[in-house]
Amino acid sequence: MRRSRSVAVHVFLAGLAAAALAQEGAPVKASTREILGRVESQSAQKCADMREQSELDAGKRQRFASSAGMEMHCDCLPAEIAALKAKPDLPRESTKDEAMALVKAGIEHCTAQSMRKFLVSGCPAIPMKEGGIKDQAAYCACLSRHVGALSDAEIATEAQEAHKDAEARAQALKEGKPMPPKRVGVMREADNACRAEQGAPPKP
Repeated sequence: MRRSRSVAVHVFLAGLAAAALAQEGAPVKASTREILGRVESQSAQKCADMREQSELDAGKRQRFASSAGMEMHCDCLPAEIAALKAKPDLPRESTKDEAMALVKAGIEHCTAQSMRKFLVSGCPAIPMKEGGIKDQAAYCACLSRHVGALSDAEIATEAQEAHKDAEARAQALKEGKPMPPKRVGVMREADNACRAEQGAPPKP
């Protein structure tokens, strides 16, 4: 479903911040607060970038995606990191993997919150041009039920895998290679289940 693919790219930016940190070659042991501070700085930059992008977004879909992304990077993730740094039992030093393990739950929570907001709030508000959807409100309610049944970790994993899939397809298009098969993840399964309730065939 194109909407779920679109939001996956936006909401997974928190995960991208973590991945970028992992590639920086941090020392084996470093100040935990310094490592968390790097994630905080990367998220702040994403926040600034999204604020700038939001001023250019014209369509409802883009505006909802930008709003959800800003909520994650400007509000949710900074609050999660601040709470971590305020913990009295926070390890003084950590490896980068240990530090990222500490912040993983916060990234998953913010990623999931952003995706839920976009899908649940954006779905009813964005006019659908998809064939076969007779009752948009019922379709969106169905999608909301499916999303509500997923854990933060499941949504974050889905966002990550959808992002990888989109990147692979974009790279294939750029290089003139055959497109890899479309991945069927939990969001596409939810989309197809809700389409079936409308009597519409699965997305190809």
